[in-house]
Amino acid sequence: MDARVTYKNFAQFYDLYTKDFQADIFLYKALSKDCTDILEVGCGTGRVLKELVAGNKIITGVDISKEMLEIANKKLKTSILDKSIILLEHDFSFNSMKQKYDICLITWYTFNYIFDNAVIFLRNVLDSLHKGAPIVLDMFYPQALKHPEINNKWVEKEIYLENKKYLVKDKRTFANNIEQRIQIFEVEGESSEIITHRFYYSKADMQNKLLEAGFSEISFIENYDLSTLHTLGMNEKTDDNYICIAKNAPPIDG
Repeated sequence: MDARVTYKNFAQFYDLYTKDFQADIFLYKALSKDCTDILEVGCGTGRVLKELVAGNKIITGVDISKEMLEIANKKLKTSILDKSIILLEHDFSFNSMKQKYDICLITWYTFNYIFDNAVIFLRNVLDSLHKGAPIVLDMFYPQALKHPEINNKWVEKEIYLENKKYLVKDKRTFANNIEQRIQIFEVEGESSEIITHRFYYSKADMQNKLLEAGFSEISFIENYDLSTLHTLGMNEKTDDNYICIAKNAPPIDG
C-alpha cells in the first residue's frame, strides 16, 4: 500500500478537507513555543506550517508527495524565500534526517498510513531529534468503527473550494485494523477515484511501538486539549481520535 501513489492523485483534493481545520493549531503552538527548529512530518499543502511561522523559528515541512510539496511551495512562497519555512521530500520509513530538531509534529493522521515499517519510521524520527525533544502524533480512530452503520456504505456530500462545487462520494470499510476508504470526486464534469488505506493503532499499540523505538515519557491528549494530558490508564480504551506525545529521553546519569 504505497501512500505515494495515493497522494499523487489526492493532492489536488487535499485542501477540500484541510483548508478550514484549525482545532489542532493551538496545541501545536503551545507545544512548540520554546522550540526554534520545528519539524512537521506529513506537511501536505502547508496548513500547519503557515500557522507556526513566528519570530526566529525555522519550520521544516517534509512529505513523501512531491505533488503536495509543489502546492505548499506556491502557497508559502514568502516564508520560503525568507527561509522561515523549508520544504523537503523525505520518507522516514527509510532514513533519518541529518539535522536535529527541537520537536517533531506528525500531523493529520500521517502515521496511520505506516504499516510494516512503523517502528523503523519512529526510530528514524528519534534519530532526528535532540535529546529530550518530543514527538507529537495525531492519531485517527476509524469512523466506520465509531459509527458501524456507515461501514461499507456510500455517503455523499457537496464541498465548495475556490468557487467550485465538488460532489464527493465516500465509502469507508473497516476490517482487520485497516480502514479502506474509496472517494469519488466529481467537479466540472470530471470524475476521479481515490483509494486510501489507513492502519488503526490503539493507544496501547502506540505506547508499545514508541517504547520499542526508544522513546519514553509517553502520554496522551484528547480533543487537542492540553489540559487532558495523561499517561495511559490500565484499562483505558481507545474510542476516538487522540494525540500521542513521547520524548527522546536523555541518557540516565550514573
